[in-house]
Amino acid sequence: MKKIIILVGVLLLGGLWFYAATPPDDFAFDPTPPAPVVVDDTETETAVEDGSVARELTEEEKASIATLMETAKDNPTEVLMSTSLGDITIELFPNVAPGTVDNFLTLAGEGFYDGIAFHRVIESFMIQGGDPNSKDDDPANDGQGGPGYSFNDEINPHALGLSVDAIAALERSGYEFAIDIPSLPMVRGVLAMANSGANTNGSQFFIVTQQDQTQLNGKHTVFGEVISGMDVVATIAAVDVEDGSDRPIVPVLIESISVVE
Repeated sequence: MKKIIILVGVLLLGGLWFYAATPPDDFAFDPTPPAPVVVDDTETETAVEDGSVARELTEEEKASIATLMETAKDNPTEVLMSTSLGDITIELFPNVAPGTVDNFLTLAGEGFYDGIAFHRVIESFMIQGGDPNSKDDDPANDGQGGPGYSFNDEINPHALGLSVDAIAALERSGYEFAIDIPSLPMVRGVLAMANSGANTNGSQFFIVTQQDQTQLNGKHTVFGEVISGMDVVATIAAVDVEDGSDRPIVPVLIESISVVE
């Protein structure tokens, strides 16, 4: 009897240790978890009356978006981003976000990005750069700078598969969407605008590193995709960062961004 009791005790202790040591199946590092969506039907109906895209599309509109998506990556502009850790080649998509692409190319052509650091690095999430404040010696202001102006998002939430309720919630927080442009989802390797909310784009951008970030769909304008140099992106993403911060200990600099002829 004692042997049986001891055996049962060992099995119970072993089971408890295994449960504690094994993460649940849905365990994942999510640096920017989505906020809960609370939808009020009355607000949704009012938004629709005001011209909101938070509504079920007609079959004709769905077909139009499908056609737009077929040409989303047509006529790209290829740019070379030279960094202190290697080169990254990116295709920019003017069919997807013409204003955003034009802004990025204008700043790059002016040398705005030269010498700017990737000030925020999260290995399984993204690498972020484009802030001129990263050139100074004050890390406290990194992430707060820009070109001195802001411009609107270019996002079609229906092309991204967002629900009517999710679109309505985002519109109530200030987002203004369109259905006459294609939009690309937030997947590994895409280049997107960083922002501090709706229509606050400037010069900061990020590249998604290891895994898709679907919780960001509808919140950031995707305007390009890495076609060569994801190994460099991974190297940047893996650099050591300061304790309690996403800032690299040794700065990783953008040396230049130029159009590939």
